[in-house]
Amino acid sequence: MDSDYRSKNTIIQHNHIHDNDFGLSVTGGLGRFNDGTIVQHNLIENDGRVARKGADGKFVLRVSGSATNTLFYKNVVILGGDQTDMKIVFHKPWKTLPEGTTYRENRFVNLGKDSLHDVGESTGNSFVDNRYFGNLVLEPKSSD
Repeated sequence: MDSDYRSKNTIIQHNHIHDNDFGLSVTGGLGRFNDGTIVQHNLIENDGRVARKGADGKFVLRVSGSATNTLFYKNVVILGGDQTDMKIVFHKPWKTLPEGTTYRENRFVNLGKDSLHDVGESTGNSFVDNRYFGNLVLEPKSSD
């Protein structure tokens, strides 16, 4: 599932997204805009099962390029016990970097191993009142 570049105020909600090769993406593209995407009230289960080519690896939630003002709100993300080396949250540079991404009141259930959040050098990130269950996942500090 993808809120692709040149999108404004896209809402992705009330879905059960599961067992896909790749995760959910919010894509700003090569300097093209994607502004105000809201991803809310979704159940995202066992996604990101296949590593993408290049440095992407396996990911569940990816925000890339010039995506701005993205909100992930009250989603439930579940990683199965067989999912390892996952980027649960992944901010990918694509000539530009995502800005202003907020993760608020999400639930992360990590039954896999060696999973992490990778926001790279993106700016304006905020992690507020998220809950974690299962194996440890360190939440990045909010950034300016």
